[in-house]
Amino acid sequence: MQFLISNALNRQVIVIEHKDKIPFVPKTDEAKSIRVTEFTMNKHSGRYGFLNDVFNPEN
Repeated sequence: MQFLISNALNRQVIVIEHKDKIPFVPKTDEAKSIRVTEFTMNKHSGRYGFLNDVFNPEN
């Protein structure tokens, strides 16, 4: 994870992981152009899912 962050330069990096299973979770840092988006499946916390305005009808 740290290697990807350090070497991303101006490129986009998307990592899909279970954050509880990785030793290092990056934090948003605008100075380094690091933006972390957490997909929560919760309409009131984080971002629900990858697609905007698409929700599980059971929630």
